[in-house]
Amino acid sequence: MRTMLSAALLAGILLAEARGADFNADGRDDIAVFRPSQGRWAVRLVTSLYLGQRGDIPVPVDLSGDGTDRPAVFRPTDGLWAVHRTTRVYYGEEGDIPLGAGGYPPSGATFDYVVKAGDGLDLAAALESDSFLSVFVPAGTYSVSRTINVDNVRRIAGEASWSTIIDFSHAGYYLSIDKSHCLVEGICVRGGGLTTPAVRGNVYITADYVTVRNCASTGSLGGGFEWSASAGYPAFIDCFANESQDAQGGGFQGPSLEATSSRLVACAVRYCAGNAFSFCDNLSSCYVDGYNTTANGFLYCDNLSACVAANCSLNGFRYCDHLSACEMIGNGNTDTGFSNCHYLSACEATDFSVATYSNCTYLCSESCH
Repeated sequence: MRTMLSAALLAGILLAEARGADFNADGRDDIAVFRPSQGRWAVRLVTSLYLGQRGDIPVPVDLSGDGTDRPAVFRPTDGLWAVHRTTRVYYGEEGDIPLGAGGYPPSGATFDYVVKAGDGLDLAAALESDSFLSVFVPAGTYSVSRTINVDNVRRIAGEASWSTIIDFSHAGYYLSIDKSHCLVEGICVRGGGLTTPAVRGNVYITADYVTVRNCASTGSLGGGFEWSASAGYPAFIDCFANESQDAQGGGFQGPSLEATSSRLVACAVRYCAGNAFSFCDNLSSCYVDGYNTTANGFLYCDNLSACVAANCSLNGFRYCDHLSACEMIGNGNTDTGFSNCHYLSACEATDFSVATYSNCTYLCSESCH
């Protein structure tokens, strides 16, 4: 684990979540949000205004004592306190935590550290910090020239998955999640991956109960999302692997048939040379568009529901068990819809070139066609 070199424990930012404050002096807290990307304050049924910028910490305050909270921000970079239509003062410095009523940090979703926008060195140091448990990554492209090993941070949140990009400048580097119960969301990882001596995806998980949500992988040499045999019960929700023809490991790849169960919900793979989903368990509403390049849509996967494989070159589903309401769309390019699969119900294959079902057993024939 690497020690963070910059100032310790910087309070984070409020991300469009409720903040308890009374903006109209009626004795009740109002529902309000602060949107850092625009500096916008929106108070339900009261007002909408602009104050602050990305990186500011929202701290509504009542400086007059009249019972009305006013929108206010603290800017850690220069110690600025700005209170709407009231005052601007400088008190504090970078690394300080602004205190709300009663001497406690302001309520809401805060992060221990906010990465400097577009600074790849700061990003890598923050994610490998021994001090921070949560890190927010603003929109921007972060160039990184080494593997990042996350072994202490428990939450990594990007501003948006397609505008918060970790760009590995050379193949062979990747984002390694080595901390159990870590949540990664809103991040796009681009241009990394590894093929030798072992395949590694842009995102590689080695710890238990890691959740990856609303993330993307693109242009990887090794593949999109991968997890090791030591990674128990990883979860992928609404993730997208948009790989190049060189991607050898495919989209989502587990280690082996004996690996601890995974969970994939609403994930998609587009255009990889290997297999889209392999050695995955418990898949729901997952989708493959192979662009006539991906060999197999789903390979050695178990417990699939409402999954679709389109435009694969060999098989839509191969060596898969317990499939329900799954579909293969070949468009005349896929050899076989379902090959060596078992326990199928309400499945369908269309526009295949060789066979609908090959060496499949326990097929509910009246509901599969």
